[in-house]
Order: sequence, then structure tokens, then C-alpha cells
Amino acid sequence: MSLTGSAAIDMEDAPYAPPAASFEKPPAPPRLQDAFYVVSPLKLCIMFLVTAGYYTVYWNYKNWRCYKNHHPDGQEWPPARAIFQIFFLHDLLREANEYADAQGRPLNWKSDTDAGIMIALIVAWGVVDRLWSRDIAASYTAPLWAILGLVLLVYYCKVQGQINRACGDPHGAGNARLTAANYVWIVICMLLWLGFVASLVLPPAAT
Repeated sequence: MSLTGSAAIDMEDAPYAPPAASFEKPPAPPRLQDAFYVVSPLKLCIMFLVTAGYYTVYWNYKNWRCYKNHHPDGQEWPPARAIFQIFFLHDLLREANEYADAQGRPLNWKSDTDAGIMIALIVAWGVVDRLWSRDIAASYTAPLWAILGLVLLVYYCKVQGQINRACGDPHGAGNARLTAANYVWIVICMLLWLGFVASLVLPPAAT
């Protein structure tokens, strides 16, 4: 009996044939969205510095947006909580601290203390910025503005480390690379910085 031609047995039609073994690696499960905004400290520092601190508005927005996604029935409106961050920073850090406890990742973190210090720094930085922009005691307000900004950045990095630990990504590896949008903002802000420096160095145009 020939096994060729129309009499050949097709293995796909054999009901008792064992399934063919697959050696393909199964796709990795999609990463669940974090309950808070995870970002690496280095990326946070870069974006904070090039945007002169305005990145913190986005930082607050992203944290509240992540929180809102995990609590869809809540009344929080992320844009407002980002703009008026000093009124909601206590709540944000407290929620992150409680989330860490609920996930079995206790931080032993005095979040209210850090929030209070950060709010004081934000208010002081804003006042000094206003004085400097009006050229009031610029020889003092300019360096004070820089010092307050750096101290505030240190606290943001400290808080970000706690948030990363709460979300199970201590180093923020899930959001460590600069994106195309980040590079666009970096270029825009660097051009603004160059214009600002030029206005300080170059003599005013004659009228």
C-alpha cells in the first residue's frame, strides 16, 4: 500500500496525533499601570533642571492621574491638583505611604513631614522668584532662587524614591529613559535658557 497520493494520511486529520511542540517564547504579560508615577531619579533631575522646576506640575498631574485610574470612583481632578499642588501634596504623599503598607512594602516614611517641608520650599521659591523677576535685590535673590530650587529637587528625589518603592520599582527602571517628548521639551527649554543667559550677558540694544 502506497503512502503517497490521495491515500496519504494528513497528520492534521489524525485525531489522536500528539500536538506539535512549540519552542516559541510566550509573550511577556503586559505591565500593569502603577498606582503612582514611577520615574528614575536621574530622569527626574534632568527634567526638573531643564524646565526650571515646572516639571513638578507634570509630576503632580501624573501621580494624581495614576491614582485616579486606580480609584475611578474618586472625585479627584488631576489637572487642578497639579496646578494647586501645595494644597494636595499632603494627601498625595499620604496616599502613597498607605498604598505601600497595603502592598506589604512598609516604608517607615514620615510623609507628612516631607510634604510640609516641600510646601514651605515651594512657597519660598515662588516668592524669591517673583522678587528676582522684578529685579529686587537681584544679587541676593538670584543665588537664593538657585539654592532653594536645588534643595527642593533633593526633596522631590527623596519622595520619588519612596513612591518608586511603594510601586515595587525602587530605581524607577520602568521609566528611566528619556522619551521623544522629553527631548522636545529639553530642546525648547534649553533655547529659553540660552535666551535668558544672553539677555544677562549682552548689552541692551540702543534706542
